[in-house]
Amino acid sequence: MINQLQIPRDQKFQSKHDPIYASLDRIKNWFIYGHLSFLDDLQRSEAKRVKCFHLLIKDLARRFHGNRDLQGLGWFLKQEGWEGGKRFHFHFALTDENLTSTTPEVACRFIAKQWAKITGATAIQVEQWNHAEGANGIWYLTEYEDKPPRLSGYFDGELCHYKISKTLHKRILETSTQG
Repeated sequence: MINQLQIPRDQKFQSKHDPIYASLDRIKNWFIYGHLSFLDDLQRSEAKRVKCFHLLIKDLARRFHGNRDLQGLGWFLKQEGWEGGKRFHFHFALTDENLTSTTPEVACRFIAKQWAKITGATAIQVEQWNHAEGANGIWYLTEYEDKPPRLSGYFDGELCHYKISKTLHKRILETSTQG
């Protein structure tokens, strides 16, 4: 789980992480991160799992930013799991983009409450980003699984199982031009 962040980063293992980690490392305004689980009825449908996440982000945006803009918040989403083995679940992280009217603690409580309403799942872990951990949070989020990802329509086929919002993409582009 997320407590694995204590493992120091060893660059000889960078091939075991999606290359997006290098761009995500440059983001300084990470806000919260977590793990979202699904009940059995959502294990079979990636489309339904993604819809639940989108609804969660829209609810969060509406509550703290005033509109339901899915792309208005800076988010990173990664799916893990495989059929017949590891249960599907999401790891995610949010920047503080358009969330400055709240605290991480309040946002975490809201997310946990909304996730339970949306999915019925109560096995959720969401917490404030620990900046003292440095880049280990990103290292954890971008780690490859033991098995290759299955074909996915939402997560760009077999190449990866992550997505980023347009807001986060814009922030990555900004940081890459700052040198």
